[in-house]
Amino acid sequence: MLLLSATLAAASSNAPWRPPALLAAILTSTLRLVVGFVVSTTLSLLLGLMLYSFPAVNRFVGPLFLGLQTLPSVCWAPLAILLLGSNEPAILFVMVMGSTFAVSLSFRDGLRTIPPLYTRAGLMLGATGPKLLQHVLLPASLPALSSSLRQSFSFTWRSLLGAEFIFDVYPHGLGFMLQSARHLNDIPRIATVMALMVTIGILADRLCFGPLEHRIHTHFGLANTA
Repeated sequence: MLLLSATLAAASSNAPWRPPALLAAILTSTLRLVVGFVVSTTLSLLLGLMLYSFPAVNRFVGPLFLGLQTLPSVCWAPLAILLLGSNEPAILFVMVMGSTFAVSLSFRDGLRTIPPLYTRAGLMLGATGPKLLQHVLLPASLPALSSSLRQSFSFTWRSLLGAEFIFDVYPHGLGFMLQSARHLNDIPRIATVMALMVTIGILADRLCFGPLEHRIHTHFGLANTA
């Protein structure tokens, strides 16, 4: 990991607008995205499950999450700087805080769509506690889970680019390159970086999250076949 970071930093600092530097920026942002996505998604699903399972917690925490999700992800940058400084953990902090609340609420709402009959049938068959969760609720929550994963990627990707736009952290990612192009008043370079950002988002959705969601929804008879 350290060797990869050093290589990307060298490539991005020596020639910021040559193809190797663009590739290094893409790899840097992608690596940060994977880490942020895994952390934020895991946390979001656990919180969403908690809100669904404990109504008393949901009544207290749910409105707070609803308010926090309205904050643009860049609003967490000043707090990240004060708590962590301008570094990789600060970028991760912005990604997690920028996506966790919205995705956890989305997953909670998706779990609420599970027919109560499933729970009653599981209880009648002797599935209680962890067994009910493992054999009934989790399989039934797959449609909500697939939609939440898609949403989590979107929020994490936007939060990452916003954080990179603000933080000057080596190795530099696409967000920093967009900021550099702004300082240079270079519209073609801005358009190029924005096109790369959009392309990565489209590829991730079309090649991974879209097919996964469609397959799961088809399995549960929820897909639109028209």
